[in-house]
Amino acid sequence: GQSDFALIQLDREVKLRTPLKLNLTKKIADEAAVFMIGHPFGMPLTYSPNAFVTDNSPEHLFTTNLDSFEGNSGSPVFNAKTFEVEGILVNGQEDFVQDSELECYRNKTYEGAGGEGATRIQDLLPFLK
Repeated sequence: GQSDFALIQLDREVKLRTPLKLNLTKKIADEAAVFMIGHPFGMPLTYSPNAFVTDNSPEHLFTTNLDSFEGNSGSPVFNAKTFEVEGILVNGQEDFVQDSELECYRNKTYEGAGGEGATRIQDLLPFLK
């Protein structure tokens, strides 16, 4: 499959910023609590809490029930217990459904297990120095 992220090598040291901690050593636990921050639709920074891992079986991806939207791709997915980055959001479920009666689109909601996919942060290891 294709990756939905890019790594950028900077040509100088970053000052006055603390890098995010990455979990590069072990697979996230089944049903671990997670959260995400990002800019869906170019909106201001949005916090998406109270989610958990719903499928941890794929080798390079895990799924969650995060409340994400288009534009959240590339957002960090954090472990809610350790605050380490566990993944990068790369795909998700349909965001909107058409309401033909009111001639508009509505936010689509899902009950049960979620289908928002995150590439495991360990997949970046070959690219990190």
